[in-house]
Amino acid sequence: GNANAGTGAQGHCDALDVCTAAAVQLGCEATAVLPFSTGVIGQRLPAEKMIAAMPAAIAGLAEDGWPAAAQGIMTTDTVPKERAIEVELSAGTVRLGAIAKGSGMIAPNMATMISIITTDAGIGFQSLDKALRAAVNASFNCITIDNDMSTSDTVLCFANGASGVQIEADSADCKIFGSALQELCV
Repeated sequence: GNANAGTGAQGHCDALDVCTAAAVQLGCEATAVLPFSTGVIGQRLPAEKMIAAMPAAIAGLAEDGWPAAAQGIMTTDTVPKERAIEVELSAGTVRLGAIAKGSGMIAPNMATMISIITTDAGIGFQSLDKALRAAVNASFNCITIDNDMSTSDTVLCFANGASGVQIEADSADCKIFGSALQELCV
């Protein structure tokens, strides 16, 4: 419930502190940790509380943790938002999953929405970026809840290639994947 917006240099430092602490505990580079914030504007991020809660949050990570993550990102939402689909491509099946939050201050171009999308497809950055932009333009960027815009929104799609199915740029499979991604976002 905190946008960490309008907080100046201190807000930037707070976000870096949280990301750095997460990176230390996860054993990765701080640049591999991505912060997401929506909510009240002009209030400092409760960085110390967030850092103190990290060990328990990290200990609770699980492959089947999407429902908990969907619930954990809720602010004014009344229900968690999550969905997963499978799509058959010429080289095999790939899966896409998403969680999202947002129920108010949503006007065209997302506003206070956060959506995290994953896929086990092997797809290049440019192809994934093109597919995601098209999907967002046909879904999230068309939503108006209360005609009230805000400062904070995020949509990201991570592709890890774990399915072993590679999607070539501009192929028929790439178009099928893009349609599936759009269906998921809608």
